[in-house]
Amino acid sequence: MPNIEFRLASTRYHTYSTDHGYEVVLNNRFRLRIAPLELQIAYKLWLGSEKDIGDAAFLYNLFKPVLKSEELRRWCAELNVDIAVISGRANR
Repeated sequence: MPNIEFRLASTRYHTYSTDHGYEVVLNNRFRLRIAPLELQIAYKLWLGSEKDIGDAAFLYNLFKPVLKSEELRRWCAELNVDIAVISGRANR
């Protein structure tokens, strides 16, 4: 079951997510905004738990065709995480 969190923007990462997020439309009726996928993946890697790394690998694998690779590398560098951690998991 997907997990969803709602928070007020209190850091520059939150503000970036709000300003650069994607709009998702559910059932042609409900609209919500989500954080950029590149930041979500880097953040999950930064959290570092087995579940979070698995979540990052899932997002990476699912959205790889539309990910902005330079943006993903930028966030990984900023959060000091290595995208190679999930490269072996990306095809699972």
